Amino acid sequence: MGDAEDALGKILYSLLAFLPKIPWSDFYFTLFSSRNFVPSCWVSISIVYSRIYFQLAYIRDECVFLSLFFFFFFFFSIGVYSIGFLAGGRLFFSLFTFCP
Repeated sequence: MGDAEDALGKILYSLLAFLPKIPWSDFYFTLFSSRNFVPSCWVSISIVYSRIYFQLAYIRDECVFLSLFFFFFFFFSIGVYSIGFLAGGRLFFSLFTFCP
């Protein structure tokens, strides 16, 4: 079971490697735009929160922290999707259409 958890941690860690490729110029531009202020706040909260919880899970290697990471990451992702589509924000599309 320990090997499976370690493999899962490494896979999740590699999945988060895309974060530096986010177009941060669009991120900061939309952060100060009144129409996209709420979606950009949701994205910042989700990125920071998921990275903190994932680092705790990877360092301590406990299933409890991995469960919390998944719960909050998907919760904030749903919020980003719904608010992004409702507001028609440019930030939502720029975050998920960047070239890897």
